[in-house]
Amino acid sequence: METLVQKIRDIFWGQPSENGNGMAPAMRITVQCDCGEQISTRIEKAYELQEQYLQASDNDKDKPPAIAGYLLRKELVGNCCQNPVRVIVHFDAERCPADHSIEGGEWVSAEECL
Repeated sequence: METLVQKIRDIFWGQPSENGNGMAPAMRITVQCDCGEQISTRIEKAYELQEQYLQASDNDKDKPPAIAGYLLRKELVGNCCQNPVRVIVHFDAERCPADHSIEGGEWVSAEECL
């Protein structure tokens, strides 16, 4: 049974996702640098994602722009070497990861978390 504190937390930060539907407020990504070191970081979806907007048509100039999705650009540096691993993750309008690219390393995993 959920406590009142858990319910309030879920209202403000979303519920953790067991099936990967993107409702968790954060995600952890892990990459492997070209030197072999694994680097993990936590992504706060509410603060670190850049909004991507749909182009407004001439008829919709008076309406606020619609969000098409979100973008995350992040450079990660490990402890062993100082070569940056550049990560770009595209999210859909519901903040679910849709696509990613990486430079300077390899993608290892992504998982939703609190």
